[in-house]
Amino acid sequence: MPIWRPSLSDILKTAAHQMERQFVWLRATARRSLGWLNPVKIVPYRGYGNPEQLLLMGRVLEDRPPGSPGEDDTWWQNLRAMYRRFVTDAIPDVRVRATGGGCSVETTTDREGYFRATLELPEPAELEDPWRPIELELLDRVREGQGEVRAQGYVLVPPARSRFGVISDVDDTIIRSYATDFLKMARITFLKNVRTRTPLPGVSRFYRALERNADGEPCNPFFYVSSSAWNLYDVFEAFLDLHDIPAGPILLRDLALDDEKFIKSGHEHKLQKIERIMETCPELPFVLVVGGDGGSAGAEGASR
Repeated sequence: MPIWRPSLSDILKTAAHQMERQFVWLRATARRSLGWLNPVKIVPYRGYGNPEQLLLMGRVLEDRPPGSPGEDDTWWQNLRAMYRRFVTDAIPDVRVRATGGGCSVETTTDREGYFRATLELPEPAELEDPWRPIELELLDRVREGQGEVRAQGYVLVPPARSRFGVISDVDDTIIRSYATDFLKMARITFLKNVRTRTPLPGVSRFYRALERNADGEPCNPFFYVSSSAWNLYDVFEAFLDLHDIPAGPILLRDLALDDEKFIKSGHEHKLQKIERIMETCPELPFVLVVGGDGGSAGAEGASR
């Protein structure tokens, strides 16, 4: 197997990201010590798991919502909202408790405010509803008058009756992004919003058909992977709901790597996420769905 060696681009990307992480941490630490923090919130991302283990990721941030998008929003309004998504005020080094499935675990946010919780269930259980609720609670006090900071996340556990799972790309598979054209992609991402971006033709009908078994019951789970940053999570989540596309965990680009690793170009991070899904659900066959640079969605084939 060939040994991967970082390119100059990989080294520069990693160095830039490490500098950004340090800046975010220093800024958040200073704001916290000076008492300048806004109200704090926990933002959970949909997780996934099996009858024995639940995996959930989220972030602790100052509560500065980007606003509700509208079909008539100007490019400037969309750009400002996207700026607020990327220039986030993360809360690092605080403890979060995750409780669900009869167990509880504590985890700590990293320098960019992200946390990961793995809950090992004491007694494996099959439930009718594939979505397991996880209660989240911030354990540390970070500002005056904070009060309780709680949120509810959800973890998808594929039901035993599932025939297969679907792992879908996002860009140019369900949402038109022009990922191979940097200028077009940047214009769409930053100057449009979830209500003015368009799905690829037939995606909703195709995915709803894949979701159903022979009896018409929606029981085949969906998972989504993308090269986009976690800052766009709320955009993709709202897009699925707005266009009647099956809900599922949305796994985005995680740049919070340790100092001994490099940010790799290409789609290796997608492959790693796909492998983790398959490892977590080893008994479930999977179908991989990918598109092209503006083409229609289609089944690439069974990955196992």
